[in-house]
Amino acid sequence: MPHFDEKEDLDAYLLRFERFATAQEWPEEQWALNLSLCLKGESLRVYSRLPPDDSQDYQKLKNALLKRFQFTEEGFRQKFRRERPKKGETSIQYMARLENYMARWLEMGGINKTFEEFSDLMLREQFLNVCSKELALFLREHDCKTSKALSELADKYLEAHHRDLEKCVKSFQPNQGNGKKPDGNLTVRNTKPKLWTRVKTETGVQP
Repeated sequence: MPHFDEKEDLDAYLLRFERFATAQEWPEEQWALNLSLCLKGESLRVYSRLPPDDSQDYQKLKNALLKRFQFTEEGFRQKFRRERPKKGETSIQYMARLENYMARWLEMGGINKTFEEFSDLMLREQFLNVCSKELALFLREHDCKTSKALSELADKYLEAHHRDLEKCVKSFQPNQGNGKKPDGNLTVRNTKPKLWTRVKTETGVQP
């Protein structure tokens, strides 16, 4: 493995290292030491500042590196939600990239890949998604780890500001320009050319 160049994408480098280590069948308890041999500059300083036990733990070393180079739980969440296919990227490559962003998002959030914890994450995501920017920012700053803690903190915020939750959510406007009324009934649009309307007006000819 080549040394990590800080101009490169750290996340992509770590993914490459993990695949290389797996292919070489290295025991995971050796990954941290082997990765340290590929570090230099600031990344090596991150490794050297870790407590001895943490420096031998690959997950802790990886998380320390990601945080130092601004790869956070929120950053990976946004990448997962907003990333679009790149030029020349196949569907399989794009899906693999999304899968990696999700895995990193869960890892940085300390979330185990169980149904219960993943479900709780989705509940928090949905709640934050409908909140106003002000309330969502407040809740994200407090980094609640469960939906119960998130909802309790939200209620404390609302009580302190004398506001109802209904007034602290995003406003969703009905979809306009899709040929439908708000009740879902189709509207009939005039598709006749303007020229035909003009001829009919001037000549009295009926369609």
